[in-house]
Amino acid sequence: MAASRDNRGIEDILDNEGTTAGALVLTAFMTTATQPLTCVRLLMQIGHEPIPPTPSRTFFGTKVMRLPSFFQYANHIKKIDGWSGLYRGLVPRIYSSMIGTLVNNTFLQVVSSDGNSLVQIVNQESKTSQEELAEFAKETCMQAVAKCSALVISHPFYVISVRMMVQFVGKETIYSGLRASVKEIYENEGIAGFFSGIIPRLLGEALSLLLFRGACFLVRKYAVDSEVSRRKEVQVYTNGLFQYAAGVATYPFVLVSHMMIVNHVGLAAGEVPVMPVFSGWTDCFKYLRKTGNLWRGSSMFRRTVRQITG
Repeated sequence: MAASRDNRGIEDILDNEGTTAGALVLTAFMTTATQPLTCVRLLMQIGHEPIPPTPSRTFFGTKVMRLPSFFQYANHIKKIDGWSGLYRGLVPRIYSSMIGTLVNNTFLQVVSSDGNSLVQIVNQESKTSQEELAEFAKETCMQAVAKCSALVISHPFYVISVRMMVQFVGKETIYSGLRASVKEIYENEGIAGFFSGIIPRLLGEALSLLLFRGACFLVRKYAVDSEVSRRKEVQVYTNGLFQYAAGVATYPFVLVSHMMIVNHVGLAAGEVPVMPVFSGWTDCFKYLRKTGNLWRGSSMFRRTVRQITG
């Protein structure tokens, strides 16, 4: 019996290693596939608009000025820097994503008592409402710690990736590689430079997770029949919907984080007159709210800059 348990333990370890390796490969693939989208969105977020808006109309016939869509913007970058311009900052972004995935998955595997991911939805039939709420709170806290730990550890590579991408604005070559980027940040900003913009990013991730899991818990508990809520297709649709809604609600934190990463670090994209110098992330948040730009870059296809009067 002891030998059987030992063998089962070895199999669990191998299964976990295989799952983690698969997750890392998938993460690297998805990061590479979405890099052009990420690059264009980042430039939109910091307010760089190299193509002037053109007159257009909404579905209801209202005259508006329309900014270029993702495809027009991406084509503009390609014309200037070639296809490589859309993949600037890819390597450190892959490192950031893979490190984040590894830390997150490893943490959840360690804290899970039965070796299963805490993300799985468990059978709640035999539990009281108080027990279910306590388990929900525990799992949410564990996932928040895992996600935030992964974010903190991987953030330095994320900072380098973002700064590499925004060099398109001023055509700088300061962040030309990992070694040069690390040296540049350390010599000019110290260790703190590797964690620029991390506070709003942490707040956004934690709030997004709380909103997502809270909505799923309430729907599963009160809005949908228990048998229906356990169906895989129902879980997929509800999870996708609530993840999207949570992402939209917390988008301003992502925007502020990206702006703080590039603000006043010697890149044209983060200096006056392109961007004011902010005293902190709350100052940046207030500025974006005051100017009506808290959701700048959230839409990538039908971007209205202002209405045409008359």
